[in-house]
Amino acid sequence: MLFTMKPSPLLKNILKSIAESTRHTPPQPLGRWQMEHCVEKTKNKIDLANEDHCGPCGQYAMHKMELDKIHTRVNELEKKTNGLQQFLTKH
Repeated sequence: MLFTMKPSPLLKNILKSIAESTRHTPPQPLGRWQMEHCVEKTKNKIDLANEDHCGPCGQYAMHKMELDKIHTRVNELEKKTNGLQQFLTKH
């Protein structure tokens, strides 16, 4: 004689948990700490993490501002000398 067993609530919960844990969920983005494939972005993250760790001394920010000023000035001078070079080659 066969009889059917009614599954217990505990067994139902276990089976439900197993079913939910085996479903594929897309990975959540990691934000600032996600893996970068760009070397420049990775270097920036390293610098910013060091700045965060060492405190708000502002050395990185000051250094970055100085480099930006230098690059801007170099670009301006290159434009001027290129124009001068073109003028001299024409005349």
